[in-house]
Amino acid sequence: MVSEIIQCGFAPIFTQSYTIGMLNATLWSWDVRQPSDDFRFNCALALISRGRWVVESCDIKYHVACVDLNTAPYSWSISPNVTSTFQNAEAVCKPPLTFAVPRTGPEQMAMMNAMRAANVSAAWVNFMRVSTLCWVQGWNTECPYIFTTEVLLARLLGANLKQGILILFIFALFLAYQARNQLRLSRESKRKVEVRKKIKQMEYKSIAKME
Repeated sequence: MVSEIIQCGFAPIFTQSYTIGMLNATLWSWDVRQPSDDFRFNCALALISRGRWVVESCDIKYHVACVDLNTAPYSWSISPNVTSTFQNAEAVCKPPLTFAVPRTGPEQMAMMNAMRAANVSAAWVNFMRVSTLCWVQGWNTECPYIFTTEVLLARLLGANLKQGILILFIFALFLAYQARNQLRLSRESKRKVEVRKKIKQMEYKSIAKME
């Protein structure tokens, strides 16, 4: 019941404690325990038997889910007589249709209905894993988080480098000041010693003359 409500686009408010079954039912995209951590399987496959997606090897040929998301997001077309690997799936969809992935529960339901109408049990949807925590649309698409992370890291390193240089500069000034101060004290100490020696010599000479 909950699953059907979610697929229709509603967000139910539960008046009792959540159960695992209820939480699983609120998901309209990935199947239970999906996507798996097995990196041999990195492409999303919609299954009629499950009503959701699982991960599959991108090199296996399946039917392809196509739609024009801009003008007709609920009019999906499944390639009934053509199968393709995930890499070549885009070429299967004829313009204005494109290889796509459902964005909402109602779009998911519309795609599943199209699969049933075409008597297709499994079809690629345009969702692919390119890194551990990054899923993208399209075969050659780069993870949008990588650039952001690299920029932030570069800025962080740049800021830390500037701060480090400033700290080293201040520390160098401190050492120079300490060294200069020690040198001054050393010179003053030597002068005091020399003055004392001269005073003693003068006192010795004075005593000698008096005698």
